Amino acid sequence: MTAAKPRRLFKYLSLGLASLEHSRRILLESSLYWRCPTDFNDPYDCAPVFRISPSRDQFRAFLKDLTRERGSGLPRAERQQLVTRGVKIARQTYEQALIEGNAHRLARIGVCSLSEKGDDVLMWAHYADAHRGVCLEFSVVEGDGYFEHALPVTYSRDRPCITLPCRSMEDMIAPAFLTKADFWSYEREWRLIRPDRPPGFYRCPPGSLKAIVVGARISVQQKQAVRDLVAALDPAPALHQAHFHSSQFRMEIRTSALR
Repeated sequence: MTAAKPRRLFKYLSLGLASLEHSRRILLESSLYWRCPTDFNDPYDCAPVFRISPSRDQFRAFLKDLTRERGSGLPRAERQQLVTRGVKIARQTYEQALIEGNAHRLARIGVCSLSEKGDDVLMWAHYADAHRGVCLEFSVVEGDGYFEHALPVTYSRDRPCITLPCRSMEDMIAPAFLTKADFWSYEREWRLIRPDRPPGFYRCPPGSLKAIVVGARISVQQKQAVRDLVAALDPAPALHQAHFHSSQFRMEIRTSALR
């Protein structure tokens, strides 16, 4: 059963020195960065288990393509001999090439991670520089051509498995990009993925950034920097402040204007 798409999606950002220019570009250009899957902090993320179909016909087709490429100057009879011998000795090479080729294809696709929660204590701690960063709130509108395509991540104890050869890249999207270990379930993650879109910055729809929430531990200087950035945006998003709850283990987002 497909999860109902939330009306708001959130992106946590650090304003630390290592990521400040990256975050400034996101804000000033109204863009989000779609990351390379190999850069994720979870080594299991976007790293499915590959299994090889035992189909002899598909294996022979692979060998024919390989010998056509590498033995283009050979007579037809010799190329056929290569295929015949290859069926017996090149299975391991075939499997390795198939796995490495598809892993490389997946690594060239950009992934933008968002959350349906903007007030999660752990998310603030892990992705917003221990509550010293910000959280961006985006609206999800049908027909926006961007956030409407967000897909929910599912969480599992077992790694996803993809049987190769696969009919199309689209058949690999869900197991490769939308299945994570169950210990990440607190993130309530949604992802933007397009097979034709490599890692990089991609502009958001105009006006989709509705609010910026500054962290409970943000410095006075960084708070002023956020004000200055917002002043350059048109339309300007609302500015809110996160606070630690006085008696419970949760955050409060105060919707009054930032002071």
